[in-house]
Amino acid sequence: MACDCLIAAGYTDSDIERVLAQAEAVVHAKVLSLATDREAQITIYESFKGQPMVLKAQSGDQDCGTSFRVGEEAIYIVYSGQVGLCGRLPAQPDLLRRLREHKR
Repeated sequence: MACDCLIAAGYTDSDIERVLAQAEAVVHAKVLSLATDREAQITIYESFKGQPMVLKAQSGDQDCGTSFRVGEEAIYIVYSGQVGLCGRLPAQPDLLRRLREHKR
């Protein structure tokens, strides 16, 4: 069974508000280096909530687990200290703008 993730363009204002309220961190960042493929040192371009310097990937099966790659740039959403498959969104200008509008 594959994971069912909402695409970046599918995020409504209420989805964005829910993410910002429930997530530990939401950042637009780039992966600088890897301790392992599941732990990444990042540089944050913009924080919408929190300031993690290291991201940890949620483990799981091949469909729902995730890993990081050096140079990868995205919007990362952290829950319970980890980024899941659905917690990595492309850094699209419209989504970044909308996150800025809802930033707390």
